[in-house]
Amino acid sequence: MKRGLVLLLVILMIVLSIVGCGSKDAATGQKDKQNVIELKLHHHDPPNSIIGRFFTSWANEIQHKTNGKVKVTIFPGASLGSPKDAYNMVSSGVCDIAWGFVGLHPGQFPMTEAVGLPMLGVKNTVSGSLALWDLYQNTDYLKKEYQQVHVLALHVHAPAPIGAKRKIEKAEDLQGLKLRSPGGPPMDFLKHLGGTPIGMPPGEIYEAAGKGVIDGWMIDPMGVDNYKLPEVTKYILDAKIYVGPFWILMNKAKWDSLPEDAKKVIAELSGTAAIEKIAREIDGVDQNVEKQVAANNGLKYPLSESEAKKWQESAKAIWSKWANDMTAKGYPANDVLAKTQELVKKYNK
Repeated sequence: MKRGLVLLLVILMIVLSIVGCGSKDAATGQKDKQNVIELKLHHHDPPNSIIGRFFTSWANEIQHKTNGKVKVTIFPGASLGSPKDAYNMVSSGVCDIAWGFVGLHPGQFPMTEAVGLPMLGVKNTVSGSLALWDLYQNTDYLKKEYQQVHVLALHVHAPAPIGAKRKIEKAEDLQGLKLRSPGGPPMDFLKHLGGTPIGMPPGEIYEAAGKGVIDGWMIDPMGVDNYKLPEVTKYILDAKIYVGPFWILMNKAKWDSLPEDAKKVIAELSGTAAIEKIAREIDGVDQNVEKQVAANNGLKYPLSESEAKKWQESAKAIWSKWANDMTAKGYPANDVLAKTQELVKKYNK
């Protein structure tokens, strides 16, 4: 009887010990979960796009390298808000991180826009992106434009071609052509060459070209690929007209609140490392465009060297107008333009 009682007490102690450990482990797990830093990331591209895939990989790397301490939850496809509101969202804390297109925030990033002037000679996305990042990191020209946020990276899209239903080889061939164009200096340049630029959202280009409302378009290669534009325009002149800048920003207060080890991981995976990954993927889109061109019996061809020099000479009038307008507003536009040209040459390969 006594032996049975002792055995029962031993069993009871073991059970209580197990339950106690389990409760302790559960409490520890709950505490660890509470200590996880959760960040909300907004972007307006689909999850399976180049940008969507990059941020999925980037978030996973951050979580892995911080041993689960930092978790980035991605809200793609503008699910948190309009692309035009991206800067306000990240600066106000609606989201912690945002990717956005400078062109959707007119007047907010005037010196960043210098890299998007026409015919600066940017050869590809990598060189243009590294030039822009160098301009931000190693000069004070862009710092004021981002003083309310923390900059994780700046990059550009690939140099834009011109697509048309007839072959364009020189400026004179643009006469009388109605071509979809983004606003600002690229539109001014197209008009300066003799074309008739038409403002139009990217999603409307295909139908407008198919119905003959426009004769062609000017948009970056990702747009050409996404909207299947070789199906409605046979010729693509790879004139490398302009690039468009983007940013990846973080809420300043959120960044400042992060522990140093988390900051270190995010910084290592951002900047040049992130820029090169994104830019190489974007440059790879050109292969998709060429496949579409071939499938539709089209032609993709470069602007001749002699004509490119003429176009660049013509573009100087647009550069001067931009510089004069910006200088009148108090910006060091001529210095920024000169430095941007210098950096483009440095990174072109």
